[in-house]
Amino acid sequence: MTARTTTAQDPAETSPGRPTAAILDASAEARTADQRATNNASADASHTADRFRSTARTWARSQQALVLLAADIDDSGCWLAEGHTTPAAWIAVAADVETCTAREWLRISHALRRLPHTKAAYENNDLSYAKVRALTRVATAENEADLLPIAFEWPANQLACALAVWMRDNTDPEALDRHHQRQRSFSTRVDPDGMHRFSIAIGPETGGTLNAAIEAIVMRATPRRGERGGFGVRGCRGRSPHQGDRRRGDGVPLCSLRFDLS
Repeated sequence: MTARTTTAQDPAETSPGRPTAAILDASAEARTADQRATNNASADASHTADRFRSTARTWARSQQALVLLAADIDDSGCWLAEGHTTPAAWIAVAADVETCTAREWLRISHALRRLPHTKAAYENNDLSYAKVRALTRVATAENEADLLPIAFEWPANQLACALAVWMRDNTDPEALDRHHQRQRSFSTRVDPDGMHRFSIAIGPETGGTLNAAIEAIVMRATPRRGERGGFGVRGCRGRSPHQGDRRRGDGVPLCSLRFDLS
């Protein structure tokens, strides 16, 4: 009779509740695959970000060239020779942009001729178009040296407010009021979906009063929690982030019926 030989097994492979070597290997491979996928996604995201920044720089340089050329187009008279009534109309067709965009390029281009330091900073890519656009609305040969450091310090999306504070604190009130009077404007356009879009520029005192009046109408028309109707539910945690803007938009026509802008 032949004796049977038995081999003792590793307790780690036979004990219930303990992972086998195969399971450990599979788990390690899964973690490695996850890490590799994470690294690849991170590399792809970094590459996309680099491409965006590079494209943005190229676009900014091209826009800069167009803006700086706008005043030369105005002076050349080519727009009149080609049958256009204004240089803005010619630029709008040539660049396939809105006429209001062409007017803004012309305004900035002419202003930069009177602001040599701002122009140099723009040409050296030390200032973006957005910053130059804001700066040229208030900068003069006399205050350019004071305003440029503000433009360098503040990001583009906060520069307008920073400039407004400086103008308020460093400009003669009567001169500032005359500037506000000259800059008043009103425009409207129809969007592709039929919505009417209005743009109004008024002085800070009148603008503050109008804004407060719209806010008051919106607050009175907004029902409290659990009520229906009005412009929305105050304090609703699930509301759209743009709901406040829509309520303010609804308040404008109501306000215009009772508010004198003169």
